[in-house]
Amino acid sequence: MIYPISFSFPTDLARPLTEKKKKYSKIIPGEPYSFTDPVKYLDEYAESQYAITTKKAGFDCMRHLEILAAGSVPIFKDPETIPEKTMTHYNKELFLKGEAATNEEWREHFEKHLTTKAMANYMMKTIGDPKVERVLFIDDALPGYIDYLSLFIAAGMKEIHGDKLDLLFELPYLYTDFTGSLDHHHGKGFNCTKFLEPTMKTKRDRNEIARCLYAREYDLVIFGSIFRGNNLKHLQQILNSGFDKEKIVVCTGEDLSLSQLREKADQLVKNLEDNFHFFVREIY
Repeated sequence: MIYPISFSFPTDLARPLTEKKKKYSKIIPGEPYSFTDPVKYLDEYAESQYAITTKKAGFDCMRHLEILAAGSVPIFKDPETIPEKTMTHYNKELFLKGEAATNEEWREHFEKHLTTKAMANYMMKTIGDPKVERVLFIDDALPGYIDYLSLFIAAGMKEIHGDKLDLLFELPYLYTDFTGSLDHHHGKGFNCTKFLEPTMKTKRDRNEIARCLYAREYDLVIFGSIFRGNNLKHLQQILNSGFDKEKIVVCTGEDLSLSQLREKADQLVKNLEDNFHFFVREIY
């Protein structure tokens, strides 16, 4: 079954609404700007009543969320072009209102639907299994490459499941004690790194995780980015272990639309759709 999903924003990194110093942000999509500090970057949006945003490689993009998290009103160019089943977690009527929409309206919607915690809760509600407690998250590409959808799913699941969520491949840059360089990561890790407490790190090593998996101690296995790295291979290994496919969630945050993914790998996409809970970011 295919379900829509969107990028989300770290719950604790959202700014409180503050008084605005200017009407429009100077950050204009497509025009060069230079920020080396994520705090100053969000400051620019936070001081502005409105900020322009547009479709990037995909309709859903981090800039929309950064504007909302800073407390500004996103002004989306041609909002009527957003596909019906894409960006379903946004209030498209507020996009259509443009400058008539208020910070308070957008903030209420943002907190209810677009934080990492809200998105994780949406996923749990969507798959409809209230008995889920222990969860295994797998994405072997994520430690070396920031995939926004996968990363924020992992973070949101940490928020709602705590230490009952295990990451098979840990993400050191997710935690506040990370001291390494983020320069090689997408967007230099702005607003998507170093926001979880170190106490939330996975406590079990890979051997213990494997034991728990084969002992059927996990209620759910989530693949945060099924088409990246070796995740399809890991999926097959999970199935070979005898794990129930009804308890497997696969996700893709690719910029390619669902129709484009089908053109590239029709049988594979059909298999994922028919056999697993399949969350897709760009559906059109």
